[in-house]
Formats: sequence, C-alpha cells, structure tokens
Amino acid sequence: MNDLLRLKGSFESAPSSASGGRPSIPKGQVVTLEHIMSLVNDISSVIAFWDEVAIDVRPLVCVYYDRVIAKSNRVKRLLGSSDGKASERIVGAKYDIATNLKRRHVITYCVELAELRGTERLLSECAAIIKSSFGCKLTDEDLNSVSQNGLPGYSGPLCKSTFAQAIKDSFYAQRFGIPENIEGDSPDLAFVTLYATGRDTYELLREVGIDDLVKSRVLGTSVLLTREQFIKLRLRAPYLVAMELDDASDWVGEDFGATDGVFPDIPSPSNEPVIGVIDTPFDERVYFADWVEYESRLDGAIQVREEDREHGTSVSSIIVDGPALNRDLEDDCGRFRVKHFGVATKARCSSFTVMRQIKEIVADNPNIKVWNLSLGSELETRINSISPEADILDRIQTQYDVVFVVAGTNRTSLSQSRIGAPADSINAIVVNSVDRDGTAAEYARSGPVLSFFGKPDVSYYGGTKERPIRTAAPFAPVTASGTSLAAPWIARKVAYLIYKCGLTREIAKALIVDSAIGWKNEPADPLLGYGIVPKSIKDVLRRRNDEIRFVLNGVACRYSTYAYNIPIPMRDGKFPYVARATLCYFPGCDRNQGVDYTSTEMDLHFGRLFETRTGTSVKELNGNVQGTMGAHLNEDDARTFFRKWDSVKHISDKLTQRVRPHKTYIEGSNLWGVKILTTERADRPNSKKHLPFGLVITLREINGVNRITEFKQQCMARNWIVNDVDIDQLVDVYEAAEVDIDFDDE
Repeated sequence: MNDLLRLKGSFESAPSSASGGRPSIPKGQVVTLEHIMSLVNDISSVIAFWDEVAIDVRPLVCVYYDRVIAKSNRVKRLLGSSDGKASERIVGAKYDIATNLKRRHVITYCVELAELRGTERLLSECAAIIKSSFGCKLTDEDLNSVSQNGLPGYSGPLCKSTFAQAIKDSFYAQRFGIPENIEGDSPDLAFVTLYATGRDTYELLREVGIDDLVKSRVLGTSVLLTREQFIKLRLRAPYLVAMELDDASDWVGEDFGATDGVFPDIPSPSNEPVIGVIDTPFDERVYFADWVEYESRLDGAIQVREEDREHGTSVSSIIVDGPALNRDLEDDCGRFRVKHFGVATKARCSSFTVMRQIKEIVADNPNIKVWNLSLGSELETRINSISPEADILDRIQTQYDVVFVVAGTNRTSLSQSRIGAPADSINAIVVNSVDRDGTAAEYARSGPVLSFFGKPDVSYYGGTKERPIRTAAPFAPVTASGTSLAAPWIARKVAYLIYKCGLTREIAKALIVDSAIGWKNEPADPLLGYGIVPKSIKDVLRRRNDEIRFVLNGVACRYSTYAYNIPIPMRDGKFPYVARATLCYFPGCDRNQGVDYTSTEMDLHFGRLFETRTGTSVKELNGNVQGTMGAHLNEDDARTFFRKWDSVKHISDKLTQRVRPHKTYIEGSNLWGVKILTTERADRPNSKKHLPFGLVITLREINGVNRITEFKQQCMARNWIVNDVDIDQLVDVYEAAEVDIDFDDE
C-alpha cells in the first residue's frame, strides 16, 4: 500500500484580468418600450406602497429575474446605484419556479425611497429615448452602437454608459414588487428573521407595535415571538419578514433496546484527543465514564429523566469505544476522550436556546477542533432558507476554525423526504446511515438544500432493525439504529486526521469525501451523499500500489491561486493515469441572503498544462470553461455541471476498460497544474479575503505500475517538500508529543 503524500510548496496568485467590458445583452435579443414601461409602472406601485408605510424603515423591493441570475447580470444602475454596487444592497434571495419548472431568482434589495424615485425617472427617460430614437425596440446591435458612439439625436442629461447599463438591467429584470414571504400557520413560538434594513430589530418591532418584546429573545435580525406577537407582525408589517419557522423542535431520536453481552474492558484514559459532543445529557454511571468530561447546559429547573440520557450516552459510547462494542466496525482509530455537553432533553425544546448554547460552548472550548452533533429536527427544512440551527453552525465553523460532524436526521413518516435541521449545514460534514451491505437505511432522508446543495455529504453504518449498532447504557449494552449513530463514527475519523495526522480541517473533510467517492463513474444515490466512507482509517489514508495520492493546502487571497509545477511521471511521452481531485473549503455564509447563502466561490481547475496566446493554462479534467476568455455559460448550468458556489468540488476521469494514456500538450513537459479561481458575491463583512482550502489528488496508473518513488523524486526536484503521511509513525509522534514530563526540582 502507498502512503498518502503531503506536498508543501508555494502557490502563486494573481488578480482577475477581466475588464468587465461595456454593458450588453445577448446576441439577437431586444428590449422593448413595452417592457420598460412595465418596469416603470412596477416601480411606481412600489413607491406608492412605501409612501403609505408609517414605519421608519428603508424600502424593500424585489427584483424578479427571468432565470438563475449570475452576479454580473444583476441590476447595477437601477435602484439608485450610481456606484454600480447594487449587490451590497441585497438583503434576501429565493428561487421562484416558473411555469416550465425552471428555477429563477427573486432578489430583495433594501434602498432609500429617493433612490426608488430616481429609478422611476431613469426608466422613464430610457423609455422616451427608445421611443424617439429606436422605434420602440432596442436590439443588441443598437446597444453596442450606443456604448461606442453615444445616443443618436439625444441631447439630454443622460450619459451613454448610464443608459446602456440601465437597458442591460432592464433586460434581465422581469418585474419589481413588494416582498411576500409568509409561510404556514402561526406556531406557539415562532423564530422569525427580518430583512436587514439597518434598523435595530428590537426598536423596529416596538415601532410595529410589539411592546412586550423581551430583549434576550433578539439575536441579530432574528427574534423569538409568541403566537400573538407573530400574528400582530403579520397583520401590521408582513413585508418585513424574510423567514419564519416553528421554534419548538421535535428532536428525532432513536429507540433503544436491550441486548445480550457484557461491556468490554477499557483502560484508564491518558493523552487521547478530545472530541466535543453536544447532545442530550450523559449518564455518568456507564463503564467508560472516566473517558468523558460532562457539563450540563440545561436550565436547572428542567428535570432530567432516565430516558433523557440514553441518546447522548450512546453517541459518546461510540466515540470513546465504538469498535470494542461493534467488532465488525473496527476502524483502527483507537479511543478518544469526550467532552460532553447536555443541551436538550428527549422532549421538545427551543431551537433558539440550543443555538445560543452551541455558540457559547464552542467559544469556551477553543482547543476542541472536532464536534459531533447528533441532534436533529423532525421537521423538514424550508426550500428557500437555511435553518437557523445550520446557520449558526456554519458561522461558528468559519469563525472558530472547527468542524462539525452532523447526523443526517431520521425519517419518521413516509411523507418526509427532505432532511431536518441542522443537517442542512453547508460547512458541516453531514452523515447519513446505511445497513451493513451499503444500502441506504429505510429511515434516511436527503436534500437538496436550497434547491441546490447536496446533503448528506457521506454515509456510514448506523444500524438497522435487523443489525443495529451496539452502544452503552448504565448497566448493560443496548442497541439502536439511526443517523445519530452513524455520525460519531465519522467524527472519530475526522479527529484522527486532524489530531493524530496533523492535517487541516479542509484536507480532513476532502479526504473523507474523496474516500467515499472512489472511482465511481455514476453519481451515488442522493441518500448516500458522495458515498460510503471506508471502515478503516487506513483505507482513507493509504492507497493501492498503483495509486499516487497527495494533498495540498493553501490560502486563496486573490482571484487566481495556482501552481503549474506538479511533475507527473511519464511513460513513452504520455501520462498513463486516470486522475481525480476533491477540493474543500469553509466559506462565510449569510442566512439573510436566502438561496445565495455561501459568500465565496472557489472554481477548481486541474489537469495537464498547455500554452495559450496569453501564457500557460490548465486543461481541465471535466471540461470546465468557467473563467476562460470568450466562454459563455449561464449561471444555472454552472451550478448544475460545475457546482458553482458549492463548498465541495470533485472532478474525475472515468475509470473504464477502454481508458488510454493522456497525451502531453507541451512537448517534453511532464507538468500538470492546479488553478483555483475565487470570487465573492459582494464585499460583505463576513466574506473572507484569505480563505484556506484543502485539495486531494489521486492518480491511478492504468498499467498497474507503482510510480510513487519516481513521483516523489520529481516533486523534490521541483522544490516541493514531500512528506509521507505514515500512520504508525504519526501516531508514535503524537503520543510522544503528548507525554507529560515531570522535571526534577533538584
């Protein structure tokens, strides 16, 4: 078996060379006077509405686009944005399904009333110009002529660039309207998120007439409201509500049953790594109690029953001693210590309270880098919004450099298909359950999240009725099945990779995902995510003798981050390999942006080098044309085929019987390259300018030859530092580093 290799070297970086060009519309398209006048009427109606609103708040206006709209084609000059930064005014985004079942964007902007009036005047002036100079219809050729030569026969104050941008904005915008986003009935306790209008949430709601609001129930632009308060808000200011959901969560638990047998022997803990567990309370009478530090974060008035401890205790038993309890699931990771926090009981609980607790727990325990969260809501997630539980996890992971492993939530009825919170977390590793033969468990459910993101990420063995997972109760082993019992197995592997192997969380996540994918030529079952993670950590880290697997980590700080000096051994002037690559990163996220939730996009390009008129570039494995000069790709296709805006990217050759060696595009050159193109939705405070990433690359020699020694030698000749990730050696180093040394005072 070949060890995983870790390559360390310098990535180059460069800004984008794109100039943006003049405003234009697609070839052969037109903008009609009728459409411009329709937009004028829409804006007039919006102005009339806000003129009647007594609440002191900046107006909210929705732009209904005709497609999933790219950042470059969203309104820039309309809505009063003379600086062209209308994207900074976006406070919400959702998908509207057209009559042909095609997704299209509805984006909400927060602007000044004076800017709305300015948009009305601008559109009216554009309409007059189209009517007088272009015969009531402006073509793409007309617009190009205006951009170059100016407006024919026009002597008014409107400059050609403003006119051209306003026409381009109008082409993509179908209509304007007022936000309408109230879903469902009024729950007893509603977790409500308001649009970010710049007003203090507490003061704004008092102005609406909700005088009995408790300040401790306000969290940013979100607030916990009683049924009566929510009804009052819906009646008086429904346009302020971006999202709402029932705050009382029915956590999806497991049913535990007795089983035969005795507990395995367990030594005393020493210097083993610590995994954080946030769950129901822990029962300190179990046989492995010395391995767990328990802290209750429950209100002292809550009475904890015996059954309230079952779930949390079982989860921690797997993390500490899972393979000893389940011999057929030996993962070679050893044992782990646990710091266990009890935040919920088996009964219904407040999501608002749990979210506050999770943030405080992680902040108070900065040394814990891996967290297991096996609590999950029975309710399905919403189509157009991330759950507040997932949002808090995503923000915590961005802020504190930690990774959450989250259970994929269980299906409790046939009507449920979409996952529950917080399994819609984008940054977390979400785990579903399979039976021992690799089939999705009958209780598994899946995404997509926000109609786009695939969840779960991976699957593992969580037990079935026929073959449940063996866990621990105070006085005897018990059995159960569920995604809650699949997640801790993955938490063990992630902790091994981070604590014992010294890998970054980005590389650890990429390795977990990549090991689940393997060389599949067809997409996995959505219920499985990317696939089933191998049982043994050795199979995550080590590869066959005919495979070279290496990892790279870097930081994207400019548009292009690249390394064009990866030497790949050749045979007879060709590359006898199939290749695959998996990229992972943890982007900033913003729940207020709705379906445009992730703030950063990393576009992965990996393959052989070739020469262009402007220099060296990469021939991508998957034919990715994003970022290529002159290439045109609509936003929906970019998201579907190249996973634009997803935080996990995977590209691969197909491994078939007919596979042939790759040719070189530069005669005599054995170099391949990696290029990562990074873009931000907008210059928002939570957008990270220096964002780490982890990349896993695997090469399989199609003739079965082991070329890893040759690869290492060539990499070192190219100034790469090459380290073997040797499991046994790394564990020895970790254990030696963690030994407590007593110094003799004498």
